Amino acid sequence: MRLRTVPRVTGEITYRVTGETEETFTPANARVRAERIKTLFTQPELFIWQKGKQIVSYLDKRNGYDFRLYVKNEAEGRKIITQVMAIENKSPDWSNLRISTSSKTYPEITGTKRIYGEQRRLPRRRPLEDIKFRYAELHLWGMTKPVTLVDTTGQRGNSLAHIF
Repeated sequence: MRLRTVPRVTGEITYRVTGETEETFTPANARVRAERIKTLFTQPELFIWQKGKQIVSYLDKRNGYDFRLYVKNEAEGRKIITQVMAIENKSPDWSNLRISTSSKTYPEITGTKRIYGEQRRLPRRRPLEDIKFRYAELHLWGMTKPVTLVDTTGQRGNSLAHIF
């Protein structure tokens, strides 16, 4: 029997590769990025980021970056942005960074409500949780399935950069 573990809280970070099109992007380009991601996000250990209640935004359209990250604090947001931009050998211009702190409170333990005939716990909003890197995919226009670049779960088929 095989039990599949799914994280309680998930996170997704995306960016657009600039200077390439679906016609010019090759398997060799994908392998290079897969190796960089493997190095940056799995070695010496899996990359972990702390998801939280603060929003860190970073907008640099010219280079394809438009991050909106729910993080524990500004330092965590800077860490993520720096790491992701390193995939493309770029450095952040911190003048593009914006920090937003909500005046609302988001409790870690939520109340309950009668839903579908039963008392159920309401979902958490902006939970504080550690998010571990699991996999990286490449989505190209014209391809029906994404290319798995890196997979730490062993469940996504053939990845270009092997972890195990």
